[in-house]
This record gives sequence, structure tokens and C-alpha cells, in this order.
Amino acid sequence: MIGFLFSPTGRISCTQFFSAIALVMLTMLVIGFGLGTLPALDAPLILSALWIVLTWPLACALIKRLHDTGRSATWLWLLAPQVAMAIASLAVGGFMPGFVLWIMNMIGILSNTLCWGLILFLAVRTGDVGDNAYGADPHDQRGAIAANLQ
Repeated sequence: MIGFLFSPTGRISCTQFFSAIALVMLTMLVIGFGLGTLPALDAPLILSALWIVLTWPLACALIKRLHDTGRSATWLWLLAPQVAMAIASLAVGGFMPGFVLWIMNMIGILSNTLCWGLILFLAVRTGDVGDNAYGADPHDQRGAIAANLQ
């Protein structure tokens, strides 16, 4: 199951997409709470590094789900403001003048809305029936595997 998180080619079903998102979020929660119990560590820096590591599997899941709906990975450019906000926040370390902070908060709200909107769209949108330009239907593969087992 974990192997599909490291390749951006092919298609995944809604269930696999939910599993990938849940795995990434659960990993962040477990490690975040674990770091909270160790006050000697710099938890925000470690969590930021972890987000950077988890970006690839998350991007692969998003790309494969986009492929399942017949869309290319160029839709991920909708997440560019989210990435820019994360980089800007890390670069300045949270110390900004009031007006700049207000503008960044407004951009942050917009970028979070775009990010969660894309995830929600991919979660509720049914994939293309049958094969498409990005690969075989993930539902057909499950049926073929089940037929071979019988």
C-alpha cells in the first residue's frame, strides 16, 4: 500500500486517496504530539522538515487522483500560494510588521481555501470509468485481482 505514495504515475481511487491523506496527517499528528512531550527539541523546525519530507508522497497522491479524474498535474499550480506561504513563514521566522502580517494572513486564508478545495474536489469527484490517458482504471484492477484469486 505504501509503495503507491512514491510514484506520480498512474491513477488511484478515492479510497486510496483518503488512505494517503490520512496516513500523512496521522504521521504529522503522532510525531507532532511526540515532539510536544520533548521540550528540549526544536519542534517547529522538526515539523517543518517533516512537512518537506512528506510533500513528495502527498504530491504523488494528489497527482494520481488528478490523473484518475482525467486531469494533468498542472492543476497542482493551484497550491503554489500555499507553498509560497510556507516558505515565506519559514524564511522570516514569524517576525513581521503588523501590516505585512495582515497581508500574509489574508493570502494564507486564500491559499488554505484553495488547498482544501482541491482536496475536497478530488475526494468527492468520481474517477473516469475505464482506462484514460494516465493509466488503467484502479477499480478494474481490483476486480481483475479478485478474479485471479478465485
